[in-house]
Amino acid sequence: MRVLVTGAGVRLGAALARGFAEAGHTLVLHYGRSHEPARALAAELGAELIQADLASAGDCARLAEQAGPVELLINNAAIWPRQDVRDITLQDWERTQAVNLRAPFLLTQALLPSLSSVINIADIGGQRPVPGYAHYSVSKAGLIMLTRALAVELAPRVRVNALAPGTLLLPEGVAAEQVTSRIPMGRLGSAQDLVQAALYLADAPYVTGQVLAVDGGKSLWGPL
Repeated sequence: MRVLVTGAGVRLGAALARGFAEAGHTLVLHYGRSHEPARALAAELGAELIQADLASAGDCARLAEQAGPVELLINNAAIWPRQDVRDITLQDWERTQAVNLRAPFLLTQALLPSLSSVINIADIGGQRPVPGYAHYSVSKAGLIMLTRALAVELAPRVRVNALAPGTLLLPEGVAAEQVTSRIPMGRLGSAQDLVQAALYLADAPYVTGQVLAVDGGKSLWGPL
């Protein structure tokens, strides 16, 4: 299967790319700014590599055209600036919604002729707000609803699902003990947990419109 992974240069996107490559799929990797790690990963996996700014509708169209026929689209790329709600500018708001929500819609729409499945990487913050990330939380809530809406409209030919990870990779400056106390499983997850869930959704012919939390139970109780 030919798979396009957005935001594949680093972190979870790179893990998803490696996981699908190891499973025997053909990869097309997108990146925005992480040029060196993305180029190294593409060379490692023998994958095609395309740069695009997903805040630009024109770049989204170019990415879809250059990626060519794609059977599985993994919308992983996102931005998550931490900002007090009083400090979020119109530009901040619009760029976050463009990258995190509009781009997945535009790419899905443009690639529809060849698609059989879409996996959107949402966030548990799209179901419960995270203080300091209002515009990010709203964008991920929108992505969850987009997942459900597209699943209804594109069935039965195209399946559309989402993954909602919790804390799998720690942000810089955050210690593990700061978050594990709020996770029922009592530990952090890993990027591989997300990869395994994505591989399942890619090969689950009777599953569509679902949002699978990969969070060790973190979203079940307490503040996010």
